Amino acid sequence: MTCGQIKPVSQQAVKIDDNFWSPKLGTWHQVTIFDSFDKFEKVGAFANFDKVAHRQAAEHIGDPWWDGLVYEMITAAADFLAFRPNFALEKRVDSYIERIAAAAAADPEGYINTAVTLSDIGYRWTNPAHPDDTRNDRFPHTIYNAGCLVEAGVHYYLATGRRTS
Repeated sequence: MTCGQIKPVSQQAVKIDDNFWSPKLGTWHQVTIFDSFDKFEKVGAFANFDKVAHRQAAEHIGDPWWDGLVYEMITAAADFLAFRPNFALEKRVDSYIERIAAAAAADPEGYINTAVTLSDIGYRWTNPAHPDDTRNDRFPHTIYNAGCLVEAGVHYYLATGRRTS
């Protein structure tokens, strides 16, 4: 027996309409995503991007992987936008993309890692070479953050068809 070729299905082609998942998806789309972004705003994760964009000599707020978490939230929001368009959510994500882009534009090389920039960690474009360096607070999570940023950009493009906000 042979199997046919597996073909991917776009998110837009998936329809969920049942009594179990539909209400949960509605809550996540209407409440959870906005609440998560509110929490990132409240704790200062987005303020880190603003500090970098304005070239402020200021302390980094949070852990060095927070940039990656912000990007993962954008990825999640994009996936929901692909499934169910939401003008308010799209505009909100656009505003975050603008803040992140402004932070990247503040660096002559386009480098964006708020923990590295604000805390002067010293690892640009790389993770520490020695494994022991990963056990201290100065490990910048450069590769994780960069990977999450790329993934967020791809998901947002697939959801909206736009390369910029």
